[in-house]
Amino acid sequence: MIDMRDIICPRCSSGNIIKNGNTVYGRPEFMCGDCRKHFPENPDIREIA
Repeated sequence: MIDMRDIICPRCSSGNIIKNGNTVYGRPEFMCGDCRKHFPENPDIREIA
């Protein structure tokens, strides 16, 4: 089970997170209540070259 208190927004670091369905791959998706960013449970952080 996912503990919502452990999830923070990757954009603004807010803890105001809302469960927002699942991705097309079946992973839980969340939305930040402050900046409205959508992201999966464990977003892959990739550096763009």
